[in-house]
Amino acid sequence: MIHNELKGIFTTQLKHLKFDDRYAKQVMSYVTGFINKNENHTVFFGSTLIGTPQIAFVPREDGRQWFEGILDVDEKELRDALHSAKAIDPSHNVGSSPYNLSIIYLAHMFLTSKSISRRRQDEVLIQLFVMLQAKFLTSLVNNFLEHEVNKDIAIAAYASLSKRFILKQMGSWIAYFRYRAEDILSDSSIHSETLRRFNNDDKITYALSDIQTRERATANLLMDAFTAAHAADTRIHSSSAISTFDGVESLGARVDNNRAYIEEIHKAASERASFDIPDVKDIILALMPTLPPKVLDECLGYIGDNYGDRRADGISELLEKNVIHAIGFIRDNKLKITDLRNILIRLRSIYMAPKAADAYLLRSRELADGVVNAATSTTNKATLASARVAVMLYITLRALVYRKYS
Repeated sequence: MIHNELKGIFTTQLKHLKFDDRYAKQVMSYVTGFINKNENHTVFFGSTLIGTPQIAFVPREDGRQWFEGILDVDEKELRDALHSAKAIDPSHNVGSSPYNLSIIYLAHMFLTSKSISRRRQDEVLIQLFVMLQAKFLTSLVNNFLEHEVNKDIAIAAYASLSKRFILKQMGSWIAYFRYRAEDILSDSSIHSETLRRFNNDDKITYALSDIQTRERATANLLMDAFTAAHAADTRIHSSSAISTFDGVESLGARVDNNRAYIEEIHKAASERASFDIPDVKDIILALMPTLPPKVLDECLGYIGDNYGDRRADGISELLEKNVIHAIGFIRDNKLKITDLRNILIRLRSIYMAPKAADAYLLRSRELADGVVNAATSTTNKATLASARVAVMLYITLRALVYRKYS
């Protein structure tokens, strides 16, 4: 049996609305207002990170603005009417929400309106579903993350994601939400007929459930990545191996002396046994928990075995560029040379970040990729990316603690 009560309820409750360009601009202004609600919202939608800054859909504020300012309707009266429909189960928060259901209804009305320009129609439809997805995703994430997270951990979590992840392809949350909105609105979408007809209550609630389920899948992947990154951070802070290097006496020259570190890393790499140090390796593996130890062994072995070979002349340049960037970063950020945990965690974020401007860092990444590709047979892109970061971190740490192995 097909239930068709929602359309009549909305038609009665929202009969005062005219779905034209003017009203579309009002709806889009609401969505834009949410995106730019404050600095945290603006930063979040323009970034790719989750949990920093932390944003949320606030029912008493964002919901009130929607019902009073956009729909111009009494929320309780609308809720009571919708919950009287046979297809609506009030215990199902997503499918029974007046806010969520009204998004679908407005999309239907704008989609079928003869009083709106095509350009305005396309944009208001996209923004409606940007808003709905943002509401779903932030709610799901905030259920997991009670407080704002450490930015370095968030960067590490994002960097660990596969390039197949839509967020990574799009480059920002706002681009991600728009991409998904366009997919929902496409002619090939499973919800295309539902949006055009709005005459099957079960399909309407299913559309909401499906959109929320997709956002839940995204949130779960992000939380898995965040959990792994947080575990790595915890391991490096509790690592007994790093305590081996505590104290000034086990570190190298002053931070303003690049040449000493460069000379020592070249000296270490000239012999595999002096370059591949188990204590140093343990710390790097604690920082990069998803990297198989065998892959790091292969990369370090390749450097030790091929240093000085003209066919692998990129190794020498990698050591030098990597150390110059690391020492410059420590100096520019006024970090204590003895605070290895902080240095390594912050550099890990820099090495993992999707973009970089520093010429030494860019070249180091390129050369480290060359080492990894030559040293290991794996074709897994996530493993290759982790190995590149691990190699760069290893070179940095091995240079910083050179005195212990001189």
